[in-house]
Amino acid sequence: MLAETRTGIVFRKITNNGIVKIDNVTSVQVFNGPTVPVTINGLKLEVNQNKTIVIADGTVSNFEIDIQFETLSSNSLTTKQLLDVIYKKVIQCTP
Repeated sequence: MLAETRTGIVFRKITNNGIVKIDNVTSVQVFNGPTVPVTINGLKLEVNQNKTIVIADGTVSNFEIDIQFETLSSNSLTTKQLLDVIYKKVIQCTP
């Protein structure tokens, strides 16, 4: 039998600096959390900001996101880093 192609929505929480690789995506959006600014592929997102990185135009892409959270100098509390990444991904389904 032939595999079917479907599109699924993936919700991913990122809490550390680094590079995230995402294959077979049709769109990517990022939502920064409420505590620290973050730089994504050279674009700075302030607290509670969001950005569409890959626009849904019908194409399928392999994509890397370079995530660098800012370090805040706070003596009293540790700030929690949180970036939500939401993307549509092409999935091969075999019956």
